[in-house]
Amino acid sequence: EGENFTDVKWVAGDEVTLSSKAGASAKLVAESGGDTDIRFVGEGSAVADADTYYAIYPATAIVDGEATIDLATQSGRDAAVLVSKAEGEKDAAIDMEFKPANALLHVAVSGVSSLSKAEFVAYNGAALPQSFTYAFESESVATTGEVAAYTIENPSVDGFFFSLPAELNLENGYVVRLTDASGNVCSKAYNGKMFA
Repeated sequence: EGENFTDVKWVAGDEVTLSSKAGASAKLVAESGGDTDIRFVGEGSAVADADTYYAIYPATAIVDGEATIDLATQSGRDAAVLVSKAEGEKDAAIDMEFKPANALLHVAVSGVSSLSKAEFVAYNGAALPQSFTYAFESESVATTGEVAAYTIENPSVDGFFFSLPAELNLENGYVVRLTDASGNVCSKAYNGKMFA
């Protein structure tokens, strides 16, 4: 049967932000890893008698039921943004099912020993959204700002991920531009529509 690519696999030490609809917040840490069902523990003020709870990975501030993710500068690792909304009660475990709030583009690299930079740009030079905001109540995404490129400094030569807005639509395609440690630039254009 194989593994479901969309299953969330946690690593011990992964951190999420848990926030109640009432505004209380806590940072929680995964006790174990390797499974889709794990326990997060931590301290904070997110416990209420009964409330709606929001959670986001990686741990990001949740303000008024929204979390904003900057896309301009990225790490190339931990690129998935996972969100969850659930009802909870005081002194009871909260069962949360996480789902992706963004899209990922995996870039495989071969033939280079080191990279100093990777960039994702629109094929026609159009601006990209600088960030996206996830609204937990409506479970919707809105983009804000503009940047010329998404940049990863010192990406891994073993491959890396760009985090992209879930509804990014590049009608003319996109370009991945790699710069090696000597300053040599290699670009690969993908002219097909993306997420159209």
